[in-house]
Amino acid sequence: MKHFIVKDRYGKVLRYGSCTDDHVEAQAQSGEVAEEGEYIPAPPPAQEPTYAELRYAAYPRIEDQIGAIMKGGADLEAMRAQVLDVKKLYPKD
Repeated sequence: MKHFIVKDRYGKVLRYGSCTDDHVEAQAQSGEVAEEGEYIPAPPPAQEPTYAELRYAAYPRIEDQIGAIMKGGADLEAMRAQVLDVKKLYPKD
């Protein structure tokens, strides 16, 4: 059994796997290049983000929050409204 890697003409890996015969070249389609390679394990399945990760990602960037604090006025009120919206959307308890 041989392992193969199929790449496009720019070198980007399109797929990989193993074949029972020695015809690695037969794995490529038009415009692709197949070469013998090492086994590449499949990436772990994607996990759904946790509640805490979703909540954290929903907040405005800390740099933007600090900028709004420094500017004050309407910028600060707009930022405060954004933060309160996140708190309503993702309450801690």
